[in-house]
Amino acid sequence: MDQDELFLLMVPACLLVLALLLMACRLLLNRHGLCHLPGGQEYLPLTAMSFLCVSVALTLQTLLSNAGLADRVVLLALLHVIGALALHQAICLRFDLEPRHRLAVGIAVLTVTGSYYFGEMRGDLLSRLTVVSAGVAAILCLSVPDLLRQRDGIGLCDRLLATSYVFGAGFAVLRSCWTIVIAPGADLEDLPGSGPWKLYLALMLFFKLWLTVVVVLVAIGDLLASLRRQRDTDPLSGLLNRRGFQEQAELRLRQHPGANWHLIAVDLDHFKRINDCHGHHTGDLVIRQLSDLFARHLRPGQIAGRMGGEEFMLMIDAATLAQAVSLAEILRRAVEGATWPDQARVTASFGVEQVADAADFHVALRRVDTLLYEAKNQGRNRVSAAAAAAALAAVARAKPCTRPEAPRALPVAEAALASAR
Repeated sequence: MDQDELFLLMVPACLLVLALLLMACRLLLNRHGLCHLPGGQEYLPLTAMSFLCVSVALTLQTLLSNAGLADRVVLLALLHVIGALALHQAICLRFDLEPRHRLAVGIAVLTVTGSYYFGEMRGDLLSRLTVVSAGVAAILCLSVPDLLRQRDGIGLCDRLLATSYVFGAGFAVLRSCWTIVIAPGADLEDLPGSGPWKLYLALMLFFKLWLTVVVVLVAIGDLLASLRRQRDTDPLSGLLNRRGFQEQAELRLRQHPGANWHLIAVDLDHFKRINDCHGHHTGDLVIRQLSDLFARHLRPGQIAGRMGGEEFMLMIDAATLAQAVSLAEILRRAVEGATWPDQARVTASFGVEQVADAADFHVALRRVDTLLYEAKNQGRNRVSAAAAAAALAAVARAKPCTRPEAPRALPVAEAALASAR
């Protein structure tokens, strides 16, 4: 075997190794339970399948003569088309794009049919190459417009993957143009040993190597994100734990310093009594249901965390303290009026405080904790806020709340008004 043959066979062998590497990444990610991430990690075996199909096709095209290839035109067309379909589907899964299955399958059927017609019936090698190249390019380009539209809203590694795929689709288009413009003047009888074929293989290998590096970077990013999520998430409630809440809160305070952030501390009243009377399983169900209640009332960008036991903390952006107090009262009423497991009676106490900036965050945590215990000392199932009388007056002057349940007067604010009179 001379050096040229060794080089020609090295390319599909490398593609096979890359496919195995991608499958190893899939197994590693699944061991860490990452199937819930974008694409469900199914884009990895699909990408590996694409590499494998191209590897087999290039091996056959390298080892067989034109006469031998003529007997396998349908097989070669199927391998290239399946490889393109697998890569297209992988990208659609990863970026949650519409795969357009009917159009993709239609192009695949036309490509295989055209390859059979020009290869088996007409014996026209150039036309067969053109049909296959154009079909592969058309399939890969199906997801390019949608990919370009959402590329700015994704992370760095995913943006790199999207860009690499777009360049790969462009490379397939150039290959199709080559078969139409340049190939007619080339010696197609010696195509596997020709300079253009070697250049094509080298470019193909470079692109697949680059794509593999990018996919591995994306997989590593997924792994790190999952580990960070596991570190920062409370396993029972699904909310942020204390560490995760503090990191996310400080990040938002730094990124959006003028958003009028407020902290809402929440503590379930007599939670030990719920565990003692109904069992710890019911207590766990109450924690989960309360977490769902928070999720229904918070807007995107607002966060909730379980600080420990039955204590929770929310951080919301509200124009005024009165609006934050109003949301806390809505949550208090929702907790009081909800149907809980085993018909348990569940109420909660709330403290509300404004946080000025990241430097004020830890001080604000202590202030809102003090307000929470003020609400509990005054009888529980109520909201306590700094400057409660002013907050109540602002709520009373405001238009009726558009949420399902309108807030009522806050007990602590009523006491403040009574003492003022």
